[in-house]
Amino acid sequence: MTLKTEAHLVDEPTLKSGIKIVTKDKIEKLVPEQGAHLIVIDEPTLLPTVEPSLKDNGFVLLQSPAGTSIPIEIPSFRLVALKLSKETQFHLYRKTLPTPARTVVTVTNTTFDWIEDVKAAMTLASTSPDAPKIFLVSTDEPQTGLLGLVNCLKQEPGGHAIRSIFNLSKKGCIDFSKPTPELQRILSNDMLSNVIDETGRLGTFRHFPLVETESVPTVEVEHAYINALTRGDLSSLR
Repeated sequence: MTLKTEAHLVDEPTLKSGIKIVTKDKIEKLVPEQGAHLIVIDEPTLLPTVEPSLKDNGFVLLQSPAGTSIPIEIPSFRLVALKLSKETQFHLYRKTLPTPARTVVTVTNTTFDWIEDVKAAMTLASTSPDAPKIFLVSTDEPQTGLLGLVNCLKQEPGGHAIRSIFNLSKKGCIDFSKPTPELQRILSNDMLSNVIDETGRLGTFRHFPLVETESVPTVEVEHAYINALTRGDLSSLR
């Protein structure tokens, strides 16, 4: 991944994350031919300037002081996420593209025929750049393991086409033949992980690394053997 941002916006953990960082003292100097996956800016007026520098499906993260008035509708971009804190607000925009074709697979705990459908769709996606996106959909089954499955499948050949909808709402199954405004938003955003909670709100889940504690010394290594000190307690992994 390539990240272009102003130098003062890059923190130490980001520099060590393995992401390729291309810093600019003036983001207006971005060269369009240097297509980026993500550009970080702090002025909404810069969005038209950085748009040519993004790859298709690229993102722009706009960070601004809390309370700043930011337009929701911006030409050539879709707002896909909004995060607020006491001091800062973050708007994540994505370049607007046509809604992709899709293959829908229902994931359930009662039968497992869907596994072969996923394998066939991923095989096609690994060999054809025009293959449809693969939407794995779980409805009212909180223990399907869908989120962890998607986190693994995305790293396999054809995994770039994987998308998921983890539906915990009481509205029943999602009808792709008659998209609701909520489903149309999911399809247009084209994000990897989509979660609809019990109240019908749309959001996502994230995977966080285990928190390091000062009482336990850690060493960075290329390979390691780990085990749970307490059976069933993932926080005791060492």
